[in-house]
Amino acid sequence: MCNKILTNLRDFAYIPWAWPGMLDYLEGFALKEKWKFENVEANKNIKNPILENYIMHTFGRLATERNMTNEDTVKNSQIYIDDNMACFNTGLFTKNYKYIYAYFEKNKEATSALDWVLKGFFDDGKPELMKICELPTRAEYFSDISDLIYDTKLILRVNSAHILDNPTNKERIPESLRSMETLPMLFDGEELGFTKYKKQLSYFVEYCESEDKNFIIDDKYVDLEPNTWVVIGAF
Repeated sequence: MCNKILTNLRDFAYIPWAWPGMLDYLEGFALKEKWKFENVEANKNIKNPILENYIMHTFGRLATERNMTNEDTVKNSQIYIDDNMACFNTGLFTKNYKYIYAYFEKNKEATSALDWVLKGFFDDGKPELMKICELPTRAEYFSDISDLIYDTKLILRVNSAHILDNPTNKERIPESLRSMETLPMLFDGEELGFTKYKKQLSYFVEYCESEDKNFIIDDKYVDLEPNTWVVIGAF
């Protein structure tokens, strides 16, 4: 088994000419999302460019994680590779809330320098995937929830001079407020406390009391220990 893999999906595997159709199938197979921009260049994917970029980026993330460990078990939890097939977890769900995997087989084209060929996107019901005892997990981008949510227990100190003593920055304040004698007070006291209070209300939680550790909340799938507080939405 190769120790390192290339992090660009197109360098890792042959992407067949049916790639646009594969993306269309994946879009219909997965839970509904907005996968296209309002404006897109005519010479590029105009149907689901966000989905295409997402798959490419997800593979790159997983390949990078895989290359950072020397343990085969950990490697295969990120991108599974054996002598005959490979797969990775796209992080997307079917309408039945099953993970969707990108599936590869050995490239039998003798003239190709690529070892793998992408065969499509499937859930764990595909017979070949059922042969894998532990399928790969989804990519991780945050290991600490504090990276996502403001900690309101922290002491908030405002560098008001950075705004008030800098003419350029002060122009960012609404014109009707700039000449107020009490302007500095807006950066302290009750107004600051209100800002912090709004941060506390920027997310809400729900207590999961089920004995089952798998939950579907507000169309979001979460896999947590039972009887724990989880973030399930944001304002």
